[in-house]
Amino acid sequence: DPPRRFSFWWSDDAEVAGPGNALLVTFELEPAGAGTRVRMTETGFRERGWEAAVLEEAYRDHVNGWDHYVPRLAEYVDRLVASR
Repeated sequence: DPPRRFSFWWSDDAEVAGPGNALLVTFELEPAGAGTRVRMTETGFRERGWEAAVLEEAYRDHVNGWDHYVPRLAEYVDRLVASR
């Protein structure tokens, strides 16, 4: 739904990622004052059929990864805008 929402299937072990064998990552963009509010969700952990311990480990790993990368989006966008 450009330019408000985009999503993709993410998997590190599937040839064709989709429901049941991948996670759905969605970014929703909303005007907020002079900027943009970004809401990111990742779903599909339970649908993978993992045992509880594997699910929890994968979830924690993804939370840590997104905690690292999502805050860097603003810096990246600022660099893109400045280079225009």
